[in-house]
Amino acid sequence: MSKILELREKRAKAWDAAKKFLDAKRGADGMLSAEDTAAYEKMEADVVNLGKEIERLERQAAIDAELSRATSTPITAKPGSRADDGEGDKTGRASDDYRKNFWNAMRLKAPMPDVANLMRDKTATAEDCSVQREISSYESYVGKWVRIFLKDREFNGLHCVALVSIQKSYLIIMNDKGKLGFIDGYSVSTISDFVDKKKQMKLPPIPSKESIKDIGNYLVGKRCDVRLKQNNLLLGLGFNKPGGFYSVTIENISNDEVIACDLNKCKYTSRLSDVLYIKEC
Repeated sequence: MSKILELREKRAKAWDAAKKFLDAKRGADGMLSAEDTAAYEKMEADVVNLGKEIERLERQAAIDAELSRATSTPITAKPGSRADDGEGDKTGRASDDYRKNFWNAMRLKAPMPDVANLMRDKTATAEDCSVQREISSYESYVGKWVRIFLKDREFNGLHCVALVSIQKSYLIIMNDKGKLGFIDGYSVSTISDFVDKKKQMKLPPIPSKESIKDIGNYLVGKRCDVRLKQNNLLLGLGFNKPGGFYSVTIENISNDEVIACDLNKCKYTSRLSDVLYIKEC
């Protein structure tokens, strides 16, 4: 695992260097010379190759873990019981209570409150409420410089950003250069205060949360980095420079998708639910 972490750090540094090279070498017309293009493509290829090596090591670790698992489950309950058949307690329409109350309702030919109550999927509702409460708890950090750690398996988080506001399930952020963006709130693991007081004195002022009414409309027409979520251990989303679209112009952000266009006028479309973050370049 230490090898994987080492490669992730190496890839992150290589990608930062590639982006800085791109910004430094781009001419007034937004294009690169042939020599600079070749150099950038090599840097980009190195980043992609590091990502592939990380995926190989993670697949090996997952396969090793799978092969080392026990091939059978010991009997810990009374034979013939529900716990013994491996099904566990069923809920909703599959439960014994639902089946009993359903047929009682059919015999009476009248609705019974127990049936309606058992038909509800309480688990999903409870999970949604729990996550929403967790996102709401971040309100205490609004207007502060913070560190944000993410659940994503490829991108660990942001070291120094300002939390400007929270819109629905998205955290509106600003980096130390005054560039705005947003992060998917469901992908946040933890938030903590940024404690470097000396650096805070050099940081730009944080805008009020009322100043950014709709972050989607704000980002349209601006050059941004779009990072995609990488959650599946064995079946990742793959790499596109890598794991997203970089230095692209946002054409539209709706409730369902993000549409962006690069310097070569190639369009990229992604589901909004697959987006980890979008931030200005």
